[in-house]
Amino acid sequence: MTYRVRLDLLDAKPPIWRRLDVASDLYLDDLHVVIQAAMGWSDSHLHAFSAGGRAFMPGSFQFLNEFDVAEGERGTPDAQVRLDEILREPGDRLWYTYDFGDGWDHVLKLESVQARRAGDAAFRCVGGRRACPPEDCGGIPGYEDLLAYREDPASVPDWVAEGAARFWAAGDFDPTEFSVAETNEALDAIRA
Repeated sequence: MTYRVRLDLLDAKPPIWRRLDVASDLYLDDLHVVIQAAMGWSDSHLHAFSAGGRAFMPGSFQFLNEFDVAEGERGTPDAQVRLDEILREPGDRLWYTYDFGDGWDHVLKLESVQARRAGDAAFRCVGGRRACPPEDCGGIPGYEDLLAYREDPASVPDWVAEGAARFWAAGDFDPTEFSVAETNEALDAIRA
């Protein structure tokens, strides 16, 4: 089957999200790579998938990433779990945390289940909004500080302003930018 899912970066205001069509039999370790490319992350930090709520929260079940397995942790490796073992009905959710320091929490919500056709790609982007925040900016609070500085440099503390000024001077980051075509180019690169 093909799952149409919406991936939201939690607590981002305005919302940052991607809508993806993914093969229902994709393993979670492969889904991790898809999420990294679709969001625009650099895959330079650890990640965790969890069912029943955000990773590390009471009542949630966390799947082991490759590092956890190498460290001898006990549990279910994400490389052994298919997406359709977690998500079955529209409305079902899977949580994904990237970069435990910055704590980029995402939720993947199953929107619809469609028949797969011969030749369908295992994953593709069909929609989204806004650019992925920059890596290592301090999670949602740090990202909000960057955006606040851009709007009004006097609105943030001096220690924030110093780093924010360097960030905005160094690049061409546009937080409103998003392109389905560019996202699919990134997905094509990992498919290759």
